[in-house]
Amino acid sequence: GRLLFGVMKVVSFDLEDIIDKGTRRKPRRQWARMRSLEVHGPDARSYWLAPDIGNLHYLEAVEDCCFFDVVTPPYNSEQG
Repeated sequence: GRLLFGVMKVVSFDLEDIIDKGTRRKPRRQWARMRSLEVHGPDARSYWLAPDIGNLHYLEAVEDCCFFDVVTPPYNSEQG
């Protein structure tokens, strides 16, 4: 993504499987663990979120801001 102007906060999370200790199987549920909390701005800058690291995220405007983000099709078509 690209912050064009202003100040914004980017909080990213990683999904972690919950292992059932009794069966050692991975259930369908997952936890999200915070990976990073960054504040960008006021200068324009680019930021990057990978498909396997920190890809669950939210953006919050700290001040009026504008950003450009590119969203691509799912990384794994089987998981949607």
